[in-house]
Amino acid sequence: MIALVPLTSSRDAARFGHKAAGLAALQEVPGLRVPAGFAVEVAAFAQHVRSVLPAGQWPERLAQGDPTA
Repeated sequence: MIALVPLTSSRDAARFGHKAAGLAALQEVPGLRVPAGFAVEVAAFAQHVRSVLPAGQWPERLAQGDPTA
């Protein structure tokens, strides 16, 4: 699993989240300046949260089985 990618490679909202996908799309608009950045895969973020926080501290959507929170 590749967990971290340049923002320009994060157009898949299901894989990287809607914010990253939206910013990646905006980078392609001529004349619009979007700072360079990176995106973390949703699955990698969910795995990390599960590994470092007790279940009672997980974000609500993650606790309900939805890692796209």
